[in-house]
This record gives sequence, structure tokens and C-alpha cells, in this order.
Amino acid sequence: MSDAGISVHAFRYDTLDLVRRKQLIHVLPEWEPEPSPVCLLLPVGRKPTSAVEALCDFISEKWRSNPELIF
Repeated sequence: MSDAGISVHAFRYDTLDLVRRKQLIHVLPEWEPEPSPVCLLLPVGRKPTSAVEALCDFISEKWRSNPELIF
């Protein structure tokens, strides 16, 4: 068998479609690693540019609108 491996901290969002297409399988479906936080860090005391604000809004909306990202 080629291209075999195990990943412990693959992001669900990145792998969900591959699991659905049976290109990846859960080998320990009863076990889940501890969740990892996701943060947006911005400088204190400085107003973000409109591009940075737009990126933050885009990421926040994608996160809230995808039920697979909410645990």
C-alpha cells in the first residue's frame, strides 16, 4: 500500500471532504484530540486597515457559517 500514514492533528475542515469521499478513514473514531484554539491577533492601540478588518470579518463569517467547525 502506498501513500499511507496517520495524522493526529489534521483539521476537520481540511479533511472532511476526503473522509466523505472515502479517501481518508478514521482509524480511531472513538478518540478525538484536544481542541486547538484559533485566534486572530491584532496590534493594540492601532486601528487595523480596511483590508485587515475585511479579512477578520471574512474569517469570522466562514467560521460561524460552517457547522463542521463548531464543536
